[in-house]
Amino acid sequence: GRMRQAQVLGRGVSISLRFADFTTITRTTQLATPTDVTDEIYAAALRCWRGLNLQRARIRRVGVRVGARAVARVVAREELRTPSALAAQDRACRAAAPRRRAGREGPPIR
Repeated sequence: GRMRQAQVLGRGVSISLRFADFTTITRTTQLATPTDVTDEIYAAALRCWRGLNLQRARIRRVGVRVGARAVARVVAREELRTPSALAAQDRACRAAAPRRRAGREGPPIR
């Protein structure tokens, strides 16, 4: 998506939760390598979420942010991905987004 269009990679993935009483918490994790792959960012955010062990909490807002961005010029693993593969991945993520918003499972996490 947007990170690939801007040609940036991110290493830090943060989630921010605001609860019904307006308290807010933030959790951050660092990826092993910078990425712009939606599934990797989603998996990292989900790990942060599951690490909170929330039991039926009343949540007003969930935000996901990617930090520590760097310009994607020459990254060995990026050279292996083709534009058509990236486009297919973006289509799959967009198709899965309504299921995630409705509380159902999204695409499988690798």
